[in-house]
Amino acid sequence: EKEIQDKFSAAVNHLPPDQKVVFMLKVYEDQSYGDIASSLQIPIGTVMSRLSRARRKLKEALDAYMKGGVQ
Repeated sequence: EKEIQDKFSAAVNHLPPDQKVVFMLKVYEDQSYGDIASSLQIPIGTVMSRLSRARRKLKEALDAYMKGGVQ
């Protein structure tokens, strides 16, 4: 479990900064889309698309790890 958590943290750290900040605010600070949009001064649609891209990249990174493709 610790190894998976480390891989997840590493994957989050490799996200582009614009996606990482949105992901962190949503997942770790449980902020609403509106609150994130307001604090970053971007449209809610942008928050949603950045979060979607971040989740997709994390899923790809963890899927590769779980299948043994990336160490």
